[in-house]
Amino acid sequence: FERDNHHGGSPGTDAALAAITTRGDLLAADAGLTPIRGPGLVGTLNDAQRDSEGRFPRDASPDDLVVHQQDIQAVINALWSAGAE
Repeated sequence: FERDNHHGGSPGTDAALAAITTRGDLLAADAGLTPIRGPGLVGTLNDAQRDSEGRFPRDASPDDLVVHQQDIQAVINALWSAGAE
């Protein structure tokens, strides 16, 4: 997030810009835009693995073989429901 300090606005504009900037700064952590420290975990979601002969299961559709956005969202929702921050 960068701000142009040479916008040439009026004093009212400066106050509005300051308020918006302050709000943006407060929301940055919730949006994942600032570094954080603390206890955490690492989770890994993998696409389907091939068998020993390099083949996928015969009856699987291509959609069954990959991790989708909704799979990731389900994990995140479960973590939040369990109290993760």
